[in-house]
Parts: sequence; structure tokens; C-alpha cells
Amino acid sequence: MRLLCLNPNGSATTTDVIRGVADSWAHEHPGCTVVTRYLPGAPELLVTQDDSDAVAGRVREQIRDLPALGFDAMVVACHGDPGLPVGREDSSIPVVGVGWASMATAASTGSWGVICISPAIADDKIGQAVRYGLGAPDYLVGAGRNDYETASPAAAADLTAIVDGMVARGIRSTVLGCATMSALAPTVRERTGADVIEPIAAGLDAAIRLLARRMPGAVLPAAR
Repeated sequence: MRLLCLNPNGSATTTDVIRGVADSWAHEHPGCTVVTRYLPGAPELLVTQDDSDAVAGRVREQIRDLPALGFDAMVVACHGDPGLPVGREDSSIPVVGVGWASMATAASTGSWGVICISPAIADDKIGQAVRYGLGAPDYLVGAGRNDYETASPAAAADLTAIVDGMVARGIRSTVLGCATMSALAPTVRERTGADVIEPIAAGLDAAIRLLARRMPGAVLPAAR
């Protein structure tokens, strides 16, 4: 099974973070190969809905090319799900946005929250969740750093403190609302004991589930 994990921004650093998480996921799912790519020349970071809209056309081009490139599914590795108005598609080839996948996973557990990359996009994120039919998160926090992709001790401590605060508010599942945070998920889980939803793995899991529905007789790796 061959999956494309597309980072729809132009940051090689963020792409390396995504690739590391995707490769670890593939290692735990024998039979799956994940190819991680990005969009050269795109903005270095997609924050607002306008940013996502600006690259939506290029994401659609990648989706159209999937059959010719030999991919069985695609994950759009940006929490704003650019190019995917409802967060996913299950047409000829399943395509999943990590925003939809991670928030749908969290919403299914009860009380849930999201850590946004910036307080400025709180309304965008709430609107995204409502558009997907998930309702508004029970709690939403705008993060105060722009260096999560470094996975530095300071960045880890910041996310840990935010998640601890959400747990204290009774939040059961917390979504990391940007792929730059993804490499920190294991550390934050270990320190807090909380249910932290990492978006890249959530997207890959969702893609496998969609494939299973399309291929009922096939033996596919189990989503975890």
C-alpha cells in the first residue's frame, strides 16, 4: 500500500518533521509505504484560512495526479486541510486531511480541545470543526511559540504546560493543531499521561480505514 503524505507548504524543516512521523507510522504498519513531499515555492507556514485557500489549487493538482503516480491514498499534512472543503474525499483514491482526521478522532472520545498554532486563528479552527459536523471544540488554546518544529526542550515544556492545563479543565482528548508540533507528541504524552492526538498519524490511520471500506476483501494493515 503506497500513500502520499503531502505537506502543502514550502518548509523543508516542517517536511522533515512530517517525514519522521510518517516513517515511524509506516514502520508500525508493515505493507505500507509513505512518501512525504512538500510544495516548493509555497508559503513556509500556513496559518490562516486565507493561507490554506492560497495553496488549495496546487493540492488539487496533486490529487489529480495520484493515479498516474501509483498512490493508493493521500494525506494532506496541514491542519487547515487545504483543497479539501469537508476535510476528506473518498472517490477514486481516498484523500484525508489531518485536521479532519485528528479532530474527528478527538470528538469521538467526549470532551475535546485543540491547540492552535496561533490565537489569531481560533475562529477559523472553530469554524472548520463546525463545517465538518463535529461541533465546536470544548476548549481551544492558541499557542504562543513559532518554533515547535525544533522539538526543543523549551517547546516541549510549553506544550506540556498547555496540555496539563487542558486536563485540569476536564478535557479528555487534545489535538495538536499543527504538524510542526507532531514530533513532540510522544514527549507530551509521557509527561502528562493525556490522550494527545497527533495529526499525521491520525490522518494516515483514517486513510487506511477509507481504503478498507473500498476494498472489503483485501487484507490491509490495521489502523491504530
